[in-house]
Amino acid sequence: MESLSLKSVIRQRKKIICRKIGTDFVLVPVNQTITDEDCLYSLNEVGSAIWALLDGKKNLGQIFKTIAKETDASEKQVVAEGLEFVQDLVCEKLVEQV
Repeated sequence: MESLSLKSVIRQRKKIICRKIGTDFVLVPVNQTITDEDCLYSLNEVGSAIWALLDGKKNLGQIFKTIAKETDASEKQVVAEGLEFVQDLVCEKLVEQV
């Protein structure tokens, strides 16, 4: 996988179940067993917002700009943390580059 940039377009993989628990979301890959704790991924509010926007249509720059407008975080902070977060999702094979 090449490194991500603000021009990267990312989409959620199809075999991922996303469930809301309180204010957080939990991602579970369908090909894993529910008893395998290593396959559960918890997303906070910002992570959940990024996840929801990873539709394979918008690039990461557009997504992070949207998130920055909806939160109190600066766009610079959202970009830095967002790129790291999305790279983690890529490494865990929860999303893929289009």
